[in-house]
Amino acid sequence: MSALEELIDKINWTSFWEEQINAIPYFIIGIVISVWVIPYFTIRGIEKKNLRFINSKTSFIVFELCEFLSRIPEGIRQDGEGVAIFLKGKREFVALLRPNLLDALTLAKFERAVLDLSEVESAKQHELVTHEHRRLMKLRDTLERLTGFHSLHIQNQVSNEVSDICYEIRKFEDMYSMNLTYEELLNEKVGKFGILQLRNVYVKSANLVSHLIDRNSFEVE
Repeated sequence: MSALEELIDKINWTSFWEEQINAIPYFIIGIVISVWVIPYFTIRGIEKKNLRFINSKTSFIVFELCEFLSRIPEGIRQDGEGVAIFLKGKREFVALLRPNLLDALTLAKFERAVLDLSEVESAKQHELVTHEHRRLMKLRDTLERLTGFHSLHIQNQVSNEVSDICYEIRKFEDMYSMNLTYEELLNEKVGKFGILQLRNVYVKSANLVSHLIDRNSFEVE
């Protein structure tokens, strides 16, 4: 009998398997701690440490979106009072949103006005959609820079929602190009392509501002 066989023969297999079975709960707990618990508290610690920077970068996003929504052209712009947004505690002014698209009724009326663009004459469609195309390209560039260069100081959920807005802008750009093709082929200026995507950008921008106010250190008056 070889030395290895003698060693195996001396092992108390009953005790060995009992120890393995008893160790299973600790093994599972160790996996849970290493996979979920440690990363969770590590990320929370980083976010707490970077809270000042997170609020600063988030304020920039709120400002850019409010500036964009406050400069919606006549024809679809809704009347009404605006709302001022501040950082909590410091009462530091962040942005002014006029009209108050955080109000569900005002936002619903605004959505209807945008969708009604499909019923107006082609010249007015073309003028408005072309004007908004320029503004949307600028907004997309700004948002992509903020989420790209400062991603460590922007919460993942916020970054995802901003990326969703940028995606809607790219979809609008694709549809807008069909207006140019239509003009080249039929020698008629139209703006009917991209209206739905334009509406999506407006609504998602307003919703993101609302979500940021609810989740972050902002207050309105």
